[in-house]
Amino acid sequence: KQKLRLQIKVIICNEAGSAIAINLYNDNLEGQGDLLGRLDFASFPNLERLSIQNCKLEGSIPEQIGLLSNLTELSLPGNRLTGNLPVWLTKLTRLKYLDLSKNQLTGPIPPSYGSMLSLIVLDMGTNQLNASIPEEIGNLQNLETLNLAHNNFDGPIPSNFGNLSQLKILNISNNFLSGNIPLSIANLVKLKQLDLNNNGLVGSVHGYLSRLSYLDVSSNQLSGNMSFQNPCNLKHLDVSMNQMTGVITSLQVCSDLEYLDLSSNHFIGEEHKRKNDLVKHLTIFLPVIVGLCFLVLVYRYCNNRKATEKRIQPVTKRHGNVCSVLNYDGRIAYEDFITATKDFDLKYCIGTCSYGRVYKAKLPDGVAHALAYMHHDCSPPIIHRDISSKNILLNSKLEGLVADFGAARLLDPDSSNQTAIVGTLGYTAPELGSDVVTEKCDVYSFGVVALETIRAKHPRDPFSSMNNLNRHVTTLENILDRRLPYPTDKLIEKEIMRVYNVALSCILTDPKCRPTMRNVCKELSS
Repeated sequence: KQKLRLQIKVIICNEAGSAIAINLYNDNLEGQGDLLGRLDFASFPNLERLSIQNCKLEGSIPEQIGLLSNLTELSLPGNRLTGNLPVWLTKLTRLKYLDLSKNQLTGPIPPSYGSMLSLIVLDMGTNQLNASIPEEIGNLQNLETLNLAHNNFDGPIPSNFGNLSQLKILNISNNFLSGNIPLSIANLVKLKQLDLNNNGLVGSVHGYLSRLSYLDVSSNQLSGNMSFQNPCNLKHLDVSMNQMTGVITSLQVCSDLEYLDLSSNHFIGEEHKRKNDLVKHLTIFLPVIVGLCFLVLVYRYCNNRKATEKRIQPVTKRHGNVCSVLNYDGRIAYEDFITATKDFDLKYCIGTCSYGRVYKAKLPDGVAHALAYMHHDCSPPIIHRDISSKNILLNSKLEGLVADFGAARLLDPDSSNQTAIVGTLGYTAPELGSDVVTEKCDVYSFGVVALETIRAKHPRDPFSSMNNLNRHVTTLENILDRRLPYPTDKLIEKEIMRVYNVALSCILTDPKCRPTMRNVCKELSS
C-alpha cells in the first residue's frame, strides 16, 4: 500500500493507485464546514473506509456517500452534522462500522437500519435523536457494540435485543427510556458492559446480570431486592439513586468488585468485606496494629486541629467567602432557604420541572474568589485540598462560601510540599498524593464542582470522561441540567458556555496547563 500524508490528512491507495481509505482527524476546517458536501465521492468507487473526525463539518450527511458500495467503515464523529439519519445508508450492504456520534442529528432511527446485517459497531451516541428505539435493531445479529447514549429516546428497551447474540457492549444511558429491563438480555451470553444509567426504568435488577463485568443502572426508578447469581464476574457495579430495598447479602459472591456504589437506595445491612489469606495470617497481630494506628491518628489529629484553627481563623475574618466550619454535616436548614428566597419569591426562580421550582445561587463566582484569596493574597498561601460540593455552603444571599478546612495546609515555598492523599473521592486532582502539591489541586476541584453545578450531577471520572467525551460537545442543551428550561437569551447561553469552558480548563490532567484561580476569577467576572 502507498500512503500520502499531508499534515494530518491520510489517503491510502491500493496497488492500482485507487483510493481505498480517507482519514481526516481534528483538521483546521474553520469556515469549510460544507466540505463533506463538496467532495465528489463518485471519484472514489473503491473506497472502503471514510473517516472524518472532529473536523467541524456542518450540514446533512450527503447522499453521494450512498454510491460507495464497497464502504465497510463510515466514521463521522465529533462534527456538527444536522438533519435526520439518512435511509439510503442501508444501500451500504458491506458496512461494518458506523459511527455518527457527537453530532447534532435529530429524528428517529429508521426501522430499515435493521437490515444492515454486516454491522459490527453502531455508535450514534451524543446526538438529539428521539422517538422509540426500533425493534428492527434486534435483527443485527453480528453487532458487537451498540451505543445510543446521550439522546432523547423514549419508550421501552426493545425485547428482541436478546437476539443480538454477538453483543459485547450496550450503552443506552442518558435517555428517557421507561419500562423494565428485558429478561431477554439474559440471552446475551457475550455481553460484558451494560450502561442504562439516567433513564426512567422500573422493575428489578435481574440476577443474570452478574455475568457482566460492568453494570451501571444508576439514576433510574428500579426497586425490589438485588440478588446476584454465582459465579459473579462484576468489577464495576453502580445501582445508586434508585428505590431498591432488602438486605445486602448477594454481594458476597462478587469477589472481583473494584467499584461499588449503592448510595441513595433503601438497603439495610453492611456491604460485604472481602478477606484474603494475608489478613487471616495476621489476625494475631491485628489488635497491636490497630492500637498503634489509633494512637498515631489521635496525636496527628490534635496537632493538625490546633494548627488548622490557628492559621484559618484570621483568613475567615478577612474574606467574606471563606468560613471555618469544622463539624459541618453537609445540610442546610430549610428555614435558611425560606429567608434567602424571601419565602420562595418567584424572582429567585430560574425554572420549573417535574420536581418543582429551581432557585438560583451564586456558587462558582463566590467560591472562585475565596480560593483566589487563599492562593494569592495569604502569606504563605493556603491550599484547601478538599473543595467539594459538601464543603461549599450558601449564605442568606445564596452565595457560595468555602468551608471545612480540616485538610488545608500552608504552601511552603521552601519545602517539597509532598502529601498523602486527602480530600473527597471524585474531586481530588489526579496528581494529589503522587506529586508536589500546588494550588492547582484546588483549581481542579473547583472545576469539578462547577461542572457539577451546570450539569446537576457529578461528572464521575472528570479527567478521563470529561476530557475525552464532553470536549466534543458544542451545544448547551447537551451539557445543561435537563430539568431547567433552555435559555432564550443568547447572552445567557453564551455566559453558561463560558463558565463551562472555564471549568473544563480547570480539570486538565497536567496541572501546569490549568489556570490560576486569579485568572479564573478574572474570566468569570469579565
